[in-house]
Amino acid sequence: MLRAGIAKQNRTNIYLVGFMGVGKSTVGPLLAQKLGQAYFDSDREVARHMNMSVSKIFKKGGEKKFRALESKAIRDLSKKKGAVISLGGGALLRKKNQKIIRSTGRIIFLVAPLATLRGRILRKKALRPLIATPVTFQKLRTLFETRKPGYEIADFKVSTWRRRATHVASEIARGLR
Repeated sequence: MLRAGIAKQNRTNIYLVGFMGVGKSTVGPLLAQKLGQAYFDSDREVARHMNMSVSKIFKKGGEKKFRALESKAIRDLSKKKGAVISLGGGALLRKKNQKIIRSTGRIIFLVAPLATLRGRILRKKALRPLIATPVTFQKLRTLFETRKPGYEIADFKVSTWRRRATHVASEIARGLR
């Protein structure tokens, strides 16, 4: 459900936020297709700009360097009109990123139980720079709790738990009307 008092007409972008493994990069392109909009992923934009993977950026410059590049990507992406944009799991750690996305789009918080997210992360075997192996439930919980206040600025949240990405995208599209 959309928050009361949100001026939809001034906020044309749709931002997908949430913890790693929740499905932002899977749901995003489907939602963009449903809405007839362009799709962008902030992590992919950072990697493309630097011509290296996010993991290598973390390895070479650390989290501080990555977050600065991520903030620049968010500033650039926020200038789009009518785009669906997936943000990295930690993108909302910076208040300035929150302010930019709040003023340029509506924010959808994708959620799923941490145990489910851990399973998705392990199945994908994707390298997550901030979570060293083994991927323990406690590490995920600690990281999630750090990021949770940023996620709570969302206009509404949608569960991806035990749901097909196409159904999640459809629910979001209905909620945006």
